[in-house]
Amino acid sequence: MSTALKATLKQRMHDRDILEKEIAERSARLEAAGVGLHGGLVDREGFPRSDIDVAGLREDRQRVLVLSNDHKTVTAKLEGLLQQLHAEARLEKSSSSTTDMTASMALPSADTLTSESLKRPYAAVSQTSHQVSAMPAANAPASSKGRPFAVVDEVVAGSPAASAGVQLGDQWISFGRSDASKGSSMASVAATLQDCEGRLATAEFVRRGAAMQLQLMPSKWSGRGLLGCHLQALS
Repeated sequence: MSTALKATLKQRMHDRDILEKEIAERSARLEAAGVGLHGGLVDREGFPRSDIDVAGLREDRQRVLVLSNDHKTVTAKLEGLLQQLHAEARLEKSSSSTTDMTASMALPSADTLTSESLKRPYAAVSQTSHQVSAMPAANAPASSKGRPFAVVDEVVAGSPAASAGVQLGDQWISFGRSDASKGSSMASVAATLQDCEGRLATAEFVRRGAAMQLQLMPSKWSGRGLLGCHLQALS
């Protein structure tokens, strides 16, 4: 697998993290002032409001718009790089009869920013953090449930998945009653999510070649779905 490709992917993730951090900081200032991206900066007579830093908030708004466009560009590049990485992994898997490259593939990790591949939203104005009861258990014993059946290719900041510690590149071996030994499909994972809403469920996965476990609680939050992460099926 291309070391250069993985390094580039890691750098793009870092670039996106920097963008998201600044967007979140500026958005927080806009939210704290009670104006957000679209609230009024002038009083009823049309004069700049005296209770807020109008010039600073205007700068924050403009910067958020610029950073949002940059974020879209970086995300598009990330999507292309991840597709290349998956293609290389499939090629290596088909050319090797002794090594399961799908299970051992280690993608650079990132907490990050769910619905389509890598197109997660950045931390937006008025978005609230959703905390869940999570109990990560790193370096868990290797699972007997087979190889990973899906890889996490996006995680939304502030989602139940992000709060529990799910990371980009985690390769899931099992989730609740769904596991590779039972030929799990995305449909069975979706069914498990519905069954486990509001209750803790165990996810077993591979991260950088090490078997791990997390306890996470599917639940409604400010974004879409019950977890706030996207799984890409592994062939």
